Amino acid sequence: STVVPARPVVEFLARFAAMPGRTFLLLVPLWGTASGTLRDLGELQPDGGVFKLNLSSVPFGSYGFNTFGMNGQVPGPTIKVSAGEVVRIELTNGLSAVDGVPCTNDLSFCDCMYTNVHLHGMHLPPRGVFDGLAYEGDDITVKLSAGQSTMYEHRIPESHMPGTHWYHPHHHHATALQAGGGAAGFFIVEDPPGYLPGVYAQMPEKLLFISTHNLQALQQMA
Repeated sequence: STVVPARPVVEFLARFAAMPGRTFLLLVPLWGTASGTLRDLGELQPDGGVFKLNLSSVPFGSYGFNTFGMNGQVPGPTIKVSAGEVVRIELTNGLSAVDGVPCTNDLSFCDCMYTNVHLHGMHLPPRGVFDGLAYEGDDITVKLSAGQSTMYEHRIPESHMPGTHWYHPHHHHATALQAGGGAAGFFIVEDPPGYLPGVYAQMPEKLLFISTHNLQALQQMA
């Protein structure tokens, strides 16, 4: 059976509650002890109106092997948007062709050199370039090769509920390794002004990304 050490987790949560920052990672290996630090993930700012994400191979903490990350970190930075906004995301596949093997009938984990990005929890259409549009939509069949970039455009409805969602790769056969390996991040639709009662709207906001990893299984895959 797998046991997550409870005491380090409780200690981290207590430290988290007292920290002044807003978005943090708690890394909980399923074999061994909890990671030694709470790290601020940072908020991604648009560059010329575009949120730029780069999926690449990054070190997995200090455990001696690499995993998948966004913008050089695990997990990726937080993206915040508002209902009614047109959101553009440029995704770059920073992997190389040797970072995966082609799919065959006897492989469950394969095609890891390809990627895309899905906005999990969002109510957005999958229509994109295949349908004659200029940019990709929330289409999990997009297959971005190593070294290539593509642009996504999402028109968030005015009626979209605020909430805490997340972005992650969703190329089939590679999703578990890429997203489960750490290439993911918060995608937040902000509360509109006056949406929450004042007593809640004025509370400090803190986001905690808890990532659990079976180190034994990951080392075997690596």
